[in-house]
Amino acid sequence: MKAQKRVTLDQILNTKTKVSKTRDYLYSYIKKHDELFFPDVKKEDITLNKDTMFYFTANGIAIVFGQYDLGPYAAGIRDVQVPASIYQ
Repeated sequence: MKAQKRVTLDQILNTKTKVSKTRDYLYSYIKKHDELFFPDVKKEDITLNKDTMFYFTANGIAIVFGQYDLGPYAAGIRDVQVPASIYQ
């Protein structure tokens, strides 16, 4: 924040292990909340790269899924909070 530089998700999830653990967590969340997401979502459908929208929370980050990304329009924009303990 002090440097006033934009941070991208690939700077936070900067190893394959961090990406994998975060993707596993998100996939588990999606399966537990299947009413908010398409029923046929696969783990490979979860994209985590420099273009993925996210924001910082008090306990970690929140990944933002737009309408139609992984769920129907009626479900709206979904954000899933990921505790820092998952990706650190």
